[in-house]
Amino acid sequence: LAMLQIHLLMALLVLLLTPLSMVISRFIAKRSYHLFQKQTETRGIQTQLIEESLSQQTIIQSFNAQTEFIQRLHVANANYAGYSQSAIFYSSTVNPSTRFVNALIYALLAGVGAYRIMMGSTLTIGRLVTFLNYVQQYTKPFNDISSVLAELQSALACAERVYAVLESPEVVETGKEILTSDQVKGAISFKHVSFG
Repeated sequence: LAMLQIHLLMALLVLLLTPLSMVISRFIAKRSYHLFQKQTETRGIQTQLIEESLSQQTIIQSFNAQTEFIQRLHVANANYAGYSQSAIFYSSTVNPSTRFVNALIYALLAGVGAYRIMMGSTLTIGRLVTFLNYVQQYTKPFNDISSVLAELQSALACAERVYAVLESPEVVETGKEILTSDQVKGAISFKHVSFG
């Protein structure tokens, strides 16, 4: 409201241009969210491989599959590192991008204000400085939100992964049947069975 009292045109410029920084941060945040999802997915694959190799160490050694497991672990590590690096890069550009756009708005307003003063407007240097201070106070929450937005994207991607695990169908033991010698015919067939 105080900005509007100092100079109406410049206040309207602030109100119209400031949401541009949120549009840019939203665009970058969407991209980083997708990469954080991939990061958590590949972290799960990596952890699964490590757990499997530790718990099934004797079987891996019995089938001489150490080289295959090492190769699978290298691929999982490379995928995780790639997605992590990309996610961190994109999320770390949100705050500087927002600050850069807000700094451009600040510079534009300072230029417009200086031009108006030189043209003999009723705007004075003191009022311009006061107006620019109000602009900084107005854009500060946008900068603060953008700095939290990156961490929020990572947390949401991790939470989505946790909820996916919690909502997955529970493996239920179907029961045990004791067979007698007159029930067994000597033929075994496997249907709907998978090994992993």
